[in-house]
Amino acid sequence: MTRFLSNLPFGIAHKNSLQSSYGHNVTVLAFERCNFKDIPLYLSYFERTLTKDPRSLTNALYYSTYLKLWHLIHNYSKYEFDQLVESINIFEQYGYEDEYLELKEFIIEVVNNNQLV
Repeated sequence: MTRFLSNLPFGIAHKNSLQSSYGHNVTVLAFERCNFKDIPLYLSYFERTLTKDPRSLTNALYYSTYLKLWHLIHNYSKYEFDQLVESINIFEQYGYEDEYLELKEFIIEVVNNNQLV
């Protein structure tokens, strides 16, 4: 799929945006489906697309959150969970309240699905 995205007949910025969106979406799906063997691969791809996309700051925040969530799954502690939830407050602080609420729900869902609590 990644090769296909790089061959699309769009401008570079549009291709980079699509690749970054793909990296973001497959990472989320891997967490939702508890597909733990693929999460590191998707996180790696998502990380490589960050500097190419003009929305890289927002995507970097998402990437950082998913990376922390990945580590939390392997080494759960209530303190780390609270720190992760606290770290996403930046979305709310800058007016992305919907994104903040969705991300918070997603984190709680992943933690609950993996019975970490």
